[in-house]
Amino acid sequence: MKLTIFLSAIALLALPAVGSAAATTVSTSGLAGWSASGFVGHGEDPDDSCHGHSASVEAFDRRKRDDEAGPSKDLWLRLALTESDLCSGPGSYDPPIPTDFTIYGEALLAPGDLTVRGDLGTAALKGTIAFRPYGWTSTWPIDIDLTWHAVDDADRHTIRFMYGFPDEGRRVVYRYMGNTRRAVVSGTVTASPFFWGRTVEYGGNGYGSLFSGHTGDVVIQK
Repeated sequence: MKLTIFLSAIALLALPAVGSAAATTVSTSGLAGWSASGFVGHGEDPDDSCHGHSASVEAFDRRKRDDEAGPSKDLWLRLALTESDLCSGPGSYDPPIPTDFTIYGEALLAPGDLTVRGDLGTAALKGTIAFRPYGWTSTWPIDIDLTWHAVDDADRHTIRFMYGFPDEGRRVVYRYMGNTRRAVVSGTVTASPFFWGRTVEYGGNGYGSLFSGHTGDVVIQK
């Protein structure tokens, strides 16, 4: 999918001028971002009725353009892996109150691991990541194969404003555009045996959302 960074200096400069009509654009920057978040899991492990497992994933693809720093991009994800103990929770309740233990961490993504359709209709996250739990120095392999399908129309938001610094003869024009779509999520997240003493596959149908956002700003000096 071809990803494009939204930034139109001409359109931004076409906003009502403040002060003198003669102005010089001194810097521009733009940021485009896509994300896919989802939750999948089993309330009860098919192979172990005393445990349930769930995984929460947030994957990001962010592209930045800056006149001074130049272009850059970031591809990463946040991941939370949860095991629920369904048989030995606290108290004397029947059934026992589940006890959850969650491992939080993050990982870098390779180009092509995350693909998001331009209209946020579908997305896919597929690859083997080097997952590093927070506070750890080691990484562990996690296999991810998830697909998103939107279930409603996009919720759109647009913000545009301008603020000035009269003493400096400078003003900044800023614009933000964001779209969000709710989605169903299917597929698997397969965790290394290191975490729970056995390979655990988080799968089934889940839920999530897809997001795209674009920002741009122009700094104008008289």
